[in-house]
Amino acid sequence: MPRNYSYNSPEYKFKQSISHIGIKNGMYGKKRNKELHIKLRNGNKKYWEAVKSGKRDRIFKRSIKISCFEKKIISLNYKYELGFEYTGHRAFWIDNKNPDFIHKEYNIAIEVFYSWYKNRNYNSVEEYKRYCRQIYEKNNWMVIFIDERALTKKNWEQRCLNIMRVTIQNYNKK
Repeated sequence: MPRNYSYNSPEYKFKQSISHIGIKNGMYGKKRNKELHIKLRNGNKKYWEAVKSGKRDRIFKRSIKISCFEKKIISLNYKYELGFEYTGHRAFWIDNKNPDFIHKEYNIAIEVFYSWYKNRNYNSVEEYKRYCRQIYEKNNWMVIFIDERALTKKNWEQRCLNIMRVTIQNYNKK
């Protein structure tokens, strides 16, 4: 007999939510022992210590993919020998913030991003930029923000080069 609802429908979600209530729940009437509580507590402590120290991904071995925007900046860096180093694979941290590219000589970080995700996670791109600037400036780093609009135009190379060169010139004036 075929079902009359999809997996995303409210009817399906409601049936799933009530299917494990009360006696039907596998943990109904049971209590966890103290050993399990200690094991769970220690696991959570280990996780949050790793998050605070910036080593979370190295401990939990999450895979990291380079975005097409980051690939464009990498090719631009090699083509014009700009001296930026790719650190988006979580090799370098500034206060729990992992910049995509850094220039160690000038203390400049580059954040390459897609605006849709920043709007979703930070409510706006400006909030994200403000948050990042606070972290980087507190640690004496300048930050360059490059979003998909700069990287999808026909003259994206010149736009990105101008942004980077202006930032380096401003750094030299300090």
